[in-house]
Amino acid sequence: MSIFSDKLETLSRTIEANSHAGQTQLVDALRDGLTGPAIAVGSGGSAVSASYFACCRRTLKASQTAVQTPMEFVLNDDALTATAIWLFSASGDNADIVAALDSALVRQASVIHIVTSKRDGLLGVVASKHARVVIHLIPVMEAKDGFLATHTLVGVITALLVASDQTLPTTLGTLVAESFAAAAEQALSRASREEIRARLDAFGVPDTLILLEDPRLAPVGITIETSLWEVGLCAVQRTDFRNFAHGRHVWLKDKLERSLLFVTAGRETLPVWSDIKEALPDQTNSLLLAFDNCGRFDNAVGILRAMAFISALGDVCGVDPGKPGVAPFSRPIYEARSLLSVSSDRSPAVRHKQRAIDFRDDPLQRHSDTALFFKKAMTRFENDRFAGIVLDYDGTLVTFEGRFQPPSAEICSELVRLLDAGIAIGIATGRGGSVGEDLRPSIPEKYHDRILIGYYNGAYLRPLAIDISLAPPNRDPRIENAARWMASHGDMLGEKGVRNSGQQISIDLKTIKDVAEFKRAFNQSDMAEGLRLAQSAHTLDVCLVETCKTSVVSALFGEATQNERNVICIGDSGDLLGNDHVLLGTRYGISVDQVCDRGDVCWALLGSQMTGPDALLILLRSIVPEGLGQARFAIPDPLRGQL
Repeated sequence: MSIFSDKLETLSRTIEANSHAGQTQLVDALRDGLTGPAIAVGSGGSAVSASYFACCRRTLKASQTAVQTPMEFVLNDDALTATAIWLFSASGDNADIVAALDSALVRQASVIHIVTSKRDGLLGVVASKHARVVIHLIPVMEAKDGFLATHTLVGVITALLVASDQTLPTTLGTLVAESFAAAAEQALSRASREEIRARLDAFGVPDTLILLEDPRLAPVGITIETSLWEVGLCAVQRTDFRNFAHGRHVWLKDKLERSLLFVTAGRETLPVWSDIKEALPDQTNSLLLAFDNCGRFDNAVGILRAMAFISALGDVCGVDPGKPGVAPFSRPIYEARSLLSVSSDRSPAVRHKQRAIDFRDDPLQRHSDTALFFKKAMTRFENDRFAGIVLDYDGTLVTFEGRFQPPSAEICSELVRLLDAGIAIGIATGRGGSVGEDLRPSIPEKYHDRILIGYYNGAYLRPLAIDISLAPPNRDPRIENAARWMASHGDMLGEKGVRNSGQQISIDLKTIKDVAEFKRAFNQSDMAEGLRLAQSAHTLDVCLVETCKTSVVSALFGEATQNERNVICIGDSGDLLGNDHVLLGTRYGISVDQVCDRGDVCWALLGSQMTGPDALLILLRSIVPEGLGQARFAIPDPLRGQL
């Protein structure tokens, strides 16, 4: 008897414990999460648990479930605000799964579930500090779980199987647990294992196992693939039947005698396997595990049958899967904390910027170190001193939904605080006089002359004190020509939503029938000379080519601005086609929403989860006066933990 065989003999106790553990928290979590997407994360044997969890959700008609390894999960930068994360780990002591937890927290997962047998593992200790993390503890009736953590795996499978049934409107009650216990007894019996061993003895020890599977039985296939590699019994190639048919079978041409086909098939895919088997040479060695509907019950039983196969193959190979013996280099590889370091470097700001870099995929940016760029940018902000601040309006000072309301009282209070300290303030907006009309009642009149506004994307500079409806800008002939061109192309625009100030034409995006086609037609027309298009979240502006929001920066201090006076610029549309792209490309540009792929400028310091006026308020509060007309940028608390 091997250690692994001993583990199989006692699995019934862990199955029993998890069949009656009363996992109401797990049941509620499964039921509550059915309507939203989920990501299941696990490696090694826990990859089986993650895959089985996805099987449970599939059969429960849940939303999409992705199965990822910790490294795959850490290196993905998508926001997870609407996604539930499930982390599977036997003991929770591996740094990789802790890195996955760190990534889930940074990416703002809606809820994080940890399924483990050990509450006081490294994962559990870290998780206990965060309210969004729920720990599901799995009873394991074996003090030492063994090399393959067999009891934990079967405990998780049993708990998920029983809990899944309890999420149903009408449960099957004790039938599920009783049927699984009976199936386990049969699958793990000595007679079953001896029967498999007799078949394997006839084949001989294989060099390669080709695992052909029904994709719905992925948890069974992962059990075999993972275990055989971890124990070192033989090489494994895992694929489905039809992918095997597209060239994977060539291996057998010269290596047939030293290969074994291990087949898992359901009712619908048995004929697919039969076609393949009929074409293969008669001397092909194969073992078939046949199932019915490949649901969560079949997969749970299949995992046990896979364990019986692993035990039998270990006996044939003379290797104990419970204690295979490992090389001296194994522990340093397993215990390496490099992935945790990678995750720590990928702060919200870095992940947000990396998504923009990946989207653009500029060959000249391929070798940039985004985390290093971020640290350099933060060092610059923390060490330099500032004399002014220029702000975009829509999406920055106010939300898009509330853009016809004044900024919040809290933001106005911060602006007044900075003005009192002698900090110059400018506003660069794509809009016209409505910005002044909304802002003047919210700022004490004595400050109106000290706030410079660049209307129409910087084309018309006037202090807040001036009502530009009474002192409008001159009408530029190029803008008037563009207006006539647009009138002649009415088929591309709706009847409303076009505003001509004489210095700029603003078009509501929703009134343009095809934005890409409109841009193409305009840029190819004779009218485009001397004009450019600038896009925000809600408008497309036709601007004079020489106008730019950076004119507000230059006007704050004249020629001294770029050389002697540092100005913080904050906007929301920093992406390549955004109307803040140039403004946020200055040395101290900060975005409160979209960023570009330039690594050295245009950072959303608070990432993608905190945007618009909420982010702006934190940034404004971080500007600390140091004598009249000068301030420093104090790293805000939500950001300091990223450095």
